[in-house]
Amino acid sequence: MKKVFRYIAIGIFALAIIFFSLGLFIPAFSFDNVVEVNRPVEKAFAEFNDVSNMYKWIPGFQFIEPISGWPNEVGSKWKLVVKEEEERIELIETITAYKKNEVFAFNLSNEMMSEDVEIVFTSKGKNTIITAHNKVNGKNIFWKSLFVVSKSYFKNAQQESYEKLKIVIEEKK
Repeated sequence: MKKVFRYIAIGIFALAIIFFSLGLFIPAFSFDNVVEVNRPVEKAFAEFNDVSNMYKWIPGFQFIEPISGWPNEVGSKWKLVVKEEEERIELIETITAYKKNEVFAFNLSNEMMSEDVEIVFTSKGKNTIITAHNKVNGKNIFWKSLFVVSKSYFKNAQQESYEKLKIVIEEKK
């Protein structure tokens, strides 16, 4: 019986080592999301930037409020609050780049993570290609490791949000 417990303990220890080594060897990861919208770039960018639409395409969106700076000003900070299941999550958004109808980039951070996002709007005739470049970094070894094994969740959740954004943009005339 002692041998069984020893093997179980060794197995659990080995799994823990493997899990935490992921965060050591892969401290951050990147992924892209792309969606094509059947609207000109000016309309797509305007709808994306309309705060009153955020609840329609960001799951659990509660509100966003200024901390410092002005809307769309590089360096301005905003508090973004979302609710996931029954948990309230607060994120600080810092705008890192803004060029009307072309790019909106920001850093989202809280005690668990930091995510750099660059959203590029490319005109394709009467359509717009929206490409989001994401880089996720956990704030400690546990979060780094957990986020690495959750990469597909991050990518899929973001893609669902951009698909919802596409619907919001295309519904506006």
